[in-house]
Amino acid sequence: MKLDAATPDEEMKLLEIKITQLKLDYEKYFLGTRPTEPAMQRAEVQKAIVKWSNTRITNTALRFKFNSLNGRYQA
Repeated sequence: MKLDAATPDEEMKLLEIKITQLKLDYEKYFLGTRPTEPAMQRAEVQKAIVKWSNTRITNTALRFKFNSLNGRYQA
């Protein structure tokens, strides 16, 4: 399921939702309630992180939001 957001703000909100869902999926995986690792979701989030890492973000608030999300993802 690929959703193309119209604005960078919407893309950041979508990335935040995906990171949160990925965290929940990994928690389920490690608890044993999910049979397989959420590799596809992780690849999707990784792709978005790489895309934004290679993009020059001039809006300070948006750059701060991305850096916060990137930090959450890396942790």
